[in-house]
Amino acid sequence: MFAKGVRKGAIRDACRQTGVALLQVSGSSVADREVLPFSGSQGRAVNNIRPADRTKSRQS
Repeated sequence: MFAKGVRKGAIRDACRQTGVALLQVSGSSVADREVLPFSGSQGRAVNNIRPADRTKSRQS
């Protein structure tokens, strides 16, 4: 019963919402990286770990 334009818009909104959710899940590591530099060497260790996490998330 929905118009095609409305349905497309709803699909786009759903994609945006899931995309934002995915960014929040994978972006949590980015948020950690932004916070952790306060902890000095521990923050650097986390920064070294993150790129591997990114490549894994891209493959999956």
